[in-house]
Amino acid sequence: MKVNRRTKFTAFFVVIIACAAFLISGVLASTSISVNSNNGVTLGAGAAYSATCDSDISVTPLTTFDATTGAYQLTTISVSDIGDDRITGGPTSCAGKVLNLAFLHTSGNKFASWTLPADNTSNKFDFGGTSGGSSGTTYFATATFSALPVAGLSSIALSIN
Repeated sequence: MKVNRRTKFTAFFVVIIACAAFLISGVLASTSISVNSNNGVTLGAGAAYSATCDSDISVTPLTTFDATTGAYQLTTISVSDIGDDRITGGPTSCAGKVLNLAFLHTSGNKFASWTLPADNTSNKFDFGGTSGGSSGTTYFATATFSALPVAGLSSIALSIN
């Protein structure tokens, strides 16, 4: 039985498309985990938080591409949308409480904390390469870390107490 070139090419093309679709779907599924009211936490890292004063806090890992290593580097973890549940009828306020952030990385665990100001509604809390103080509504942790390979990030934990 003779198989023509067109049939071989069509079969080869179908196999290539199927493999590409499989690989792309796996990559997309591994880079976003839905937590906290269906807000994704990127990079495949899980996130957990415990805060009695707010029921919806955003945690955002920020990255840059390092052309030297050819890989993405984690540069900052930013926490925002810390509000005040009293505004929406809740019983407590986050003002004056301590925000604790930790993340697990293959290079070692990293920790930071902030005392929350009286008005948290538009503030952002960054843990990364800038140390201490604030700039506008962004507050920087006193602890810092240098850029780390994204592949080593496994989980992020947050608490307010």
